[in-house]
Amino acid sequence: MIDCELKIDGKKRIMKRCFPEVLDLHSTMDGVTTTVSRNDYDFNVRVKEIHFNGFSFVNQRYTANADVELHVSSMLENPVMTMGYVRSGNVWNEYELTENDVALTIQPHEDDTRLKFKKGSRVDVFNILLSPGYVRNVCERNPEVLERFVTNLDSDVPMSDPTFPGNKRLLRSLNSIGDYFMLGNYADKYLESKVLECITEYLYQKEGIEERPVKYNFVLRDKIHDARQVLLGKIKNPLSLHELAAEVGTNECTLKRAFKEEYHMSVFQYLYECRMNRAVSYLLDSQLSISEIATLLGFDYQSHFCTAFKRKFKMSPSQFREKSGRNL
Repeated sequence: MIDCELKIDGKKRIMKRCFPEVLDLHSTMDGVTTTVSRNDYDFNVRVKEIHFNGFSFVNQRYTANADVELHVSSMLENPVMTMGYVRSGNVWNEYELTENDVALTIQPHEDDTRLKFKKGSRVDVFNILLSPGYVRNVCERNPEVLERFVTNLDSDVPMSDPTFPGNKRLLRSLNSIGDYFMLGNYADKYLESKVLECITEYLYQKEGIEERPVKYNFVLRDKIHDARQVLLGKIKNPLSLHELAAEVGTNECTLKRAFKEEYHMSVFQYLYECRMNRAVSYLLDSQLSISEIATLLGFDYQSHFCTAFKRKFKMSPSQFREKSGRNL
């Protein structure tokens, strides 16, 4: 339920009315819901909403032909994490929000918003709304970065990070979301990557990070984790660096840098470690011959496998198997 109180030039016009009744023109086309207020010349509101799996976009346009105070009280089914962006104009809540300001907030089940518009105001606000499930899903992959947001969502505690003017990278990410109309069936994947990109750029700017570490870049981090899974699945016939980068949608240089930052070793060092760990499992838990193990791990020659194994364990595979057998 959403109630609102509207004051125009200090006089109450609407008191405790359901917000959808205040915004009294409602239409849906191609998945986009548009709601328009047409009942008051002094204050006009136009809201566009579009919903995807786990996140939504809401564009609000306000036109005030008088001094306006809008007080909206809402009871939400679930808390919501919101990134708000003032595309144009000025609006006041506890402080003034100006063009290009960006804020990250968590709205609990009970939310109370007060906005003030000066006469002549034309304000355009764009919001990204993230469901608790979506935030938790992203947090599972990036716990050290997003854990505090999940804590606030779970405890139903409001949160508001400091508002600041978005830099060029952040504003470009926010503004590029509108390009989804041209992407047809690929829109969902494009938008999810853009949502993650917006959160990434926001955190980069908030933390004053110039070197842009992988842990804050959720899109790139997912690609690096995908690269790891591809490596594990193709131990016998590993891809080249170029092929692996193309497989996960990045370039070779970025893959090498980001993989080493995430796993503290190069791609091929990681592959070597995985092969050796799997070799130990085969030696201890199977009756496979050394030659068969070498083939399963992608070595062209048994001697190459034995050399690689000895480099790590300081003994040959045969010696390792015999020693382990004696210790059992």
